[in-house]
Amino acid sequence: RFGRRFRAHPFALGYAADEDTFDEATFAAYASQQVPIFLPGCTQFIVEFAGDYVSQDANGNVTNTNALDVSNPSTWGLDGVIDYDVVTVNGNQVRQIHWYGYPRKTDGTNEPINVRSGNVTTVSQKRADRADPQEVVTGLMPFEFVPDGNTYDCGWTKDMLFMQDGSNPPVSLAPKLIRITVTITDPEGRMRDGMTRQFIFPVKHVSY
Repeated sequence: RFGRRFRAHPFALGYAADEDTFDEATFAAYASQQVPIFLPGCTQFIVEFAGDYVSQDANGNVTNTNALDVSNPSTWGLDGVIDYDVVTVNGNQVRQIHWYGYPRKTDGTNEPINVRSGNVTTVSQKRADRADPQEVVTGLMPFEFVPDGNTYDCGWTKDMLFMQDGSNPPVSLAPKLIRITVTITDPEGRMRDGMTRQFIFPVKHVSY
C-alpha cells in the first residue's frame, strides 16, 4: 500500500554476533520479522466457496435467472441444494459441486470458461447462466464486489446470513463450503511443478 516491502526474515536466529551466546533480544528481533511470512514457498493461495444460490433442474440448468432482492427471500429462488454442475466422467453424467470465486479454468479443457462445465465462476454468472468471464462486473449479487477487472471480493452482512421467509430453517446467502487451494514450490527446484493441496471445510451458520 505504501510502495514498500515488509522487512522479513525466514529464520528466528537467537545468537549474538559471536554466534556462541544466545541473546533474547536478537531472537525477538528476528522472530518479529517472521510475521509477514505467511507460508514460505507459497506461489498460489486461492480461496473459493460453494453454496445454494440458484435453483437447478436435473440437468444442472439454472431455473431462476431473475434479479435478487436481499430484503425479499421469495426472489432468491433457492432450492436447498448446494449448486452443482452436471459433467461427464468416464462416459457417465455425474453431479459435482460448483465452486464460486474469480473465474478460472478447472475442467482440464481448452474451451472457454463455462458455468456448466465444472469451472470456477462468480455467483452472478451462475445465476444468469452465462459463460463470458468478462461479464463479471455486471449483475452482481449483494455480497459481490469487483473494484477492478482483476479482483473479485465477497463479503456478507448479517442481513444476508439468515432471513426468515416462512421456511424452516430460514434461508441464507452465506457459503456452505470453503475450499482453499495452496501450491508450494521449492526454491532449489527439487519439485518441478511444486506441490498443490486442497482443503475443504464446512461453514457453520450461526443464527442471529
